[in-house]
Order: sequence, then structure tokens, then C-alpha cells
Amino acid sequence: MADGTEPLCDGKPLSFAVDGGEAVVLTAPKGWGKTAVARCVLGLWPLVEGCVSYDAEPVTADSAAWMRRFAGYVPQRKPADAPDFLKQVEELRKSDRQIIVVDCPQDKDGADGFGLIESVVEDLKSAGKAVLWLREGDGFNLEQI
Repeated sequence: MADGTEPLCDGKPLSFAVDGGEAVVLTAPKGWGKTAVARCVLGLWPLVEGCVSYDAEPVTADSAAWMRRFAGYVPQRKPADAPDFLKQVEELRKSDRQIIVVDCPQDKDGADGFGLIESVVEDLKSAGKAVLWLREGDGFNLEQI
């Protein structure tokens, strides 16, 4: 739980590790807390239970600002905002930030509104970034790609 009121991802436990050049995809229905998970991973929201670690060091309220220097966040956007999305992704790909959270849900037919999210994730991986991709879908799934 991030804010202490409702469990994230319908209360399902989350556990994953992602190294540079790898990506993890969190797929869940709308409203299950994918963006809240991103905020917790980035140290923007405190955890009520569990932990987030970076290089084996727990991210705490005191260290969250330090950890965010190593992370980048690409928030949800509408398809019309694709040029801004691509510009931000390219800037993060070239940056020294090692963790990139891409909050770009796909619809139930697999369309992401950009038609290119999988290639964006692959580009970030090939640049050595650790990627957490949040996408909308039926059911709950956490997988390494």
C-alpha cells in the first residue's frame, strides 16, 4: 500500500528485479495501481509495507531524492503527444539515468496509441537502461522481457 488506504494491484504481492539492459512489464487493468507502483519505485510515495532497493540499498524517505537522480519517468500521454513522448525517451536514453519507468498503457487490443512502445523499450534496453514498463491489460501479469 502506498497511501495506506488501498492495496496496490488488487493486493497482489509484487517482487521483481531489473538490471541494466533488461525490462520488466507490469500489466494490470485500469485503476489497479500501476502508476502508484511507479511512484513508489521512484521514491515519490512512501511504502506502508515492503521495500524498494537500488543497487542493494533500500530506498527510504531519506534516500529517495538521491535515488531519483538515477531514475527517469515517462508519464502517460495521449497519442497526440507522441512527439513529446519520443523526445523525452530520447533524452533519457542519452542521459546517465539508469532506471527508466515508462507509464504507457496499451489497450486491450495491444495498441499503445504510439505504435512504437515495444521498440522504445528495446532502445532503452540496448542503451543499458533498466526499464519498468507499465501497461494496461486484462488480468495481472509481471514478466521480464
